[in-house]
Amino acid sequence: MKSKLWVVRQVDPIQRGFLSKALSISSATASLLLNRGVMNVDQATAWMSPLRTHDPFLIPDMERAVDRLYQAMRRREVVCFYGDYDVDGMSATSIYLSFFRGLGAEVRAYVPHRLREGYGLNESAVRTLAEEGVSLLVTSDCGTTSHREISLANQLGIDVVVTDHHQSDVEMPPALAVMNPHRPEAQYPFHGLCSGGLAYKVAQAYEMKYGSGSAPLESLLDLVALATIADVVPLQDENRLFVREGLAHISRGARCGIRALKHVAGISRILEQALTQVESRELPGGIVLYARGWHLGVVGIVAARIMERFHRPTVVIAVNEHGIGKGSARTVPGFDLYQALAGCRDLLMAFGGHPSAAGVTIHEGRLPEFAERFSATAETWIRNTQSVPMLHLDSELRLDEVTVQLIREIGTLHPFGAGNPEPTFAVRGLNVLNARVVGEKHLKMTVRQGGSLPFDSIGFGMKSLEDRGLSLKTPIDVAFTPELNHWNGYDRIQLRIRDIRAAGCE
Repeated sequence: MKSKLWVVRQVDPIQRGFLSKALSISSATASLLLNRGVMNVDQATAWMSPLRTHDPFLIPDMERAVDRLYQAMRRREVVCFYGDYDVDGMSATSIYLSFFRGLGAEVRAYVPHRLREGYGLNESAVRTLAEEGVSLLVTSDCGTTSHREISLANQLGIDVVVTDHHQSDVEMPPALAVMNPHRPEAQYPFHGLCSGGLAYKVAQAYEMKYGSGSAPLESLLDLVALATIADVVPLQDENRLFVREGLAHISRGARCGIRALKHVAGISRILEQALTQVESRELPGGIVLYARGWHLGVVGIVAARIMERFHRPTVVIAVNEHGIGKGSARTVPGFDLYQALAGCRDLLMAFGGHPSAAGVTIHEGRLPEFAERFSATAETWIRNTQSVPMLHLDSELRLDEVTVQLIREIGTLHPFGAGNPEPTFAVRGLNVLNARVVGEKHLKMTVRQGGSLPFDSIGFGMKSLEDRGLSLKTPIDVAFTPELNHWNGYDRIQLRIRDIRAAGCE
């Protein structure tokens, strides 16, 4: 198995030493902060301290939006929350419904049918809502570019409040309020919120000005976390707080819908089936996997896992009983998913997303042709860029620098994801004291550097040293993430291996 190209992120050693001394943290942790764009003590302190949220009224039109919502509450108007049919849009809609129902508002939701209506606001839905007596329409994950549809809503007597995080036009739509942190005049200090995060900020602003109802703000954070993770927005600033606290709520199982989703998703089974598909044939330039019976709610997670393992743009598609496939795509740095899917638009029923994450809808009969064309597009990109699987490292360490204190410092930077990747370090010239395969395919080793203490390590899915062209007698370099392994009542440091190679192999 071929090793990746290791790329160590370079930092200014003077800045690193200054942060390390000023904050009494290890040099390795100072490197982590610098690699994430943290350039001074105040920024570093904010990253490592308990997280706080920003003033929601700094978001453009926030006060106008909550005042209109309050007016609708007082007048018992019918309010509709209109969310796009993806995790972000639906989570934001659920946040709105939960919060404002808790205040006793007359609220309802509208989620457009992806096949019949497509993304965003549509005129037919606006007309239907007007006929049903809706007088205030609040969008989630759409609306910034819906000039025609919002004009129609105004003509039909509906006020529109836009909650959206997509790039904005210079000219705003004719809505009562457009809450988008990307607006040119926006003063909000963080531009990375998804629509679920923005809906939470609306609820926060409403509570600050008019009081709360039966749905506490913190009870909504599980939905915010889902939206934030699924929409692949940067896990920085407020998003780290939302995901950290939201995942804690999810783990407690408070929301029955999420419990049910976790129960039926079967992510481990689907991942194993997907891996079998990949490993049963020659690795293509771009990976397209599909099957009936896969759960739509986890295809994005599986696509991310496959992409990380094989370093290929990946699309994973769940096909329903009617032969309609819906899936998610994830990509490697430099490969624009949106443009690649645009080149396959004649084969797709619908597609949308961003350069780094996207979704597709496709007839089952078109899947083989789509897989072939998507793979060919990726192959061309690989040839033109001479792409080599790369592993980005935060810094090189000596093994004796891997301490419990370092792991605790890393813990203050959780959670990890887009914009805040899990820390990865390298240590060179290790001697392998023993190695074995556990659980059929996981490499378990004990290693030492010079006269250091021995360290346990685990390489999931890496099989044996021999499978990687190595042996017990071969000194090795290891790329790893340090962690604490709790076993038999004790915590021991363990190196979770990301890659391994013969020592000195560049």
